[in-house]
Amino acid sequence: LCAFSFFLIRKLYARRAVYRQIFPCKISAQNQTIEGAGFLDSGNLARKNGVPVCFVSPELIYDLYGMEIISGGGQVCDEMAITTVTGEKKVPLYAGEIELETGNIKIKKRVYFSPSANMIGREYTILLYAGLLEEGESYDAD
Repeated sequence: LCAFSFFLIRKLYARRAVYRQIFPCKISAQNQTIEGAGFLDSGNLARKNGVPVCFVSPELIYDLYGMEIISGGGQVCDEMAITTVTGEKKVPLYAGEIELETGNIKIKKRVYFSPSANMIGREYTILLYAGLLEEGESYDAD
C-alpha cells in the first residue's frame, strides 16, 4: 500500500509539472488562425535555417492548411531530417506564425510547423520550441 501511495503521489507531481508548462497558443498561416494548447518542451531544440520548429498534432495541421496537406501540395517550405528510435526520417515543414501568452506578456514568432502523431491523446496539441520565450517578439497584452 505504501509503494502504491508513493507511486500515485509521484505521478500527480509529474502531471502538475507538465501543466505548468502548457500555454494557450494561436497558430496562423494563410489567413487562418487556430487556437491550441502548447507545451514548452526543454528538449525541443529543432531549428531549420535558424527558424524554430514547433511540432503540431495532425488535426491542427489539417485544420490550418486544409486538403492541400492530403493532396501533397500545400505550403511545404522545406524538409528536415530527424532521428527517432526507429531511425532517421524526413518530416515536412510548413511556414507559419505562433502567438502565445505567458501571464501578461504575449510572444509572437515566425516558425515552421511539422506534423507529429506523438501528441494524440495528450493534454497539449503543440510542442513548442524550447527557446521560444526568450527569442520571441514580446509585447504587452491588451
